Amino acid sequence: MNLFVYGTLLDPEIMRLVSGKDYQRSAAVLPGYACRKLADVVYPAIMACQDVSTSGVVYTSVPLEDIFLLDRYEGNEYVRQTVAVNMSDGSQVAAETYVIAPAQSCRILEESWSFDQFKELHRAKYLRQLSHEGF
Repeated sequence: MNLFVYGTLLDPEIMRLVSGKDYQRSAAVLPGYACRKLADVVYPAIMACQDVSTSGVVYTSVPLEDIFLLDRYEGNEYVRQTVAVNMSDGSQVAAETYVIAPAQSCRILEESWSFDQFKELHRAKYLRQLSHEGF
């Protein structure tokens, strides 16, 4: 199964910590979705939004049992759904991704989320927290 990620799972070390594996990854863009900050946390959410796109990566050949581990990681803040993503080679593929759950949409802020800012300001502490939580 293909998995499109746009937030903390862009970091291969975080992906490995959560899933227990390394996966092949390729740059991709998800059209029609905006990646925004969420209130009170350091990770983002995406929501449907016309004329916007979200950059990320597609991890390929992720087995269903690992998707279930990722479902646990994402929790009830997100719902997994199938989307069409544009790959860097110009092709389009179907992939699973995590979209903010309707009950959580009130937490979305107007400000865009930045992976570079996350790495600089929050990554080290986030990795420590994941390790303590048993991921």
